[in-house]
Amino acid sequence: MEPDIVTSLEEEDYNSLWEIANVAFEELKSEENALNPKKDKKITCKHKNICEDVCVDCGVCLYFSNVSREGEWNNYKDDCGNYSKNTQRCDTYVDSNPYSRGGTILPGSINTLMAKLQIQQTFSHKQKTYWLIGLEIERAACCLNINSKDIIDTAKKYWHKYMDSGKLTRASVRKGLIAACLLYSCTTNNSPIERQEIIKAFNCDTKTLSKGEKVLFEILNTNNLTYINVQTEDSNSFIRYCSLLKLKFSVSSICNALHDKHKVPLQAVTPKSAVGGIIAYIVKFKLNLKTPTKTVISATVDVCTPTLNKVIQLIHNLENKDSD
Repeated sequence: MEPDIVTSLEEEDYNSLWEIANVAFEELKSEENALNPKKDKKITCKHKNICEDVCVDCGVCLYFSNVSREGEWNNYKDDCGNYSKNTQRCDTYVDSNPYSRGGTILPGSINTLMAKLQIQQTFSHKQKTYWLIGLEIERAACCLNINSKDIIDTAKKYWHKYMDSGKLTRASVRKGLIAACLLYSCTTNNSPIERQEIIKAFNCDTKTLSKGEKVLFEILNTNNLTYINVQTEDSNSFIRYCSLLKLKFSVSSICNALHDKHKVPLQAVTPKSAVGGIIAYIVKFKLNLKTPTKTVISATVDVCTPTLNKVIQLIHNLENKDSD
């Protein structure tokens, strides 16, 4: 056989082998595609998991969007983000600003001259002042980890009473008055807070807060009740600290009962240490909870861990003595 003929036969064998291999690769690829869905397949997100106006699944920002993806009869949500009754046909948003009045909004861009003039004429001075002070109260409440809507609304109500009184305050007295509204609101809602924390949140001093308290109690025509349930009854602090630690309200009742039971022996330690030690004892040895830990409790109550252990040992000894 001649060499040229042999070479042509080998090339034909190679080509046929490559064709068979390509067919096998295509079949293998089609089988893999059938088993595994395509990664680049477009998936439409229905935005069912929303947190802080952002979809957790796809990351799309839904800011100021309170319209659901359901039918028209269930389009609206309330202030908490929950769906309301199916028969609803209007917006559930309620403006808490007492100086707000209904009106129309000009269509188009808000940066036009007519839109700016319309906002300027309809947004009154009292409405703007109440809105700005409300934002300041909400900011301070967030810094203090106060999540109760009742406390914030009560503080705004006190500020509203001040605005209706017509009394004029400026500078430090005005700042102290705003701080006093939040401080007194915490007390009236059975969630007392220390004055130093309020002072730190509003970036003021003790003198400024005292001036604001004086103005507030003149307007409310009542006595200064800020110190009640804070200095005379330390056990009421359990409500606030249990709220900060995200414990059930029943835990604060158990802590109060234990505090009243050993009130005299616990006077050997500071009130804050007694509060932190009782909470840690109830959480760890009575309820057997894994969270919060001692480290978290000590950081929340602002008591060091060795002091916490000292109080826990004291309570252990008192409980063992009573059982004997």
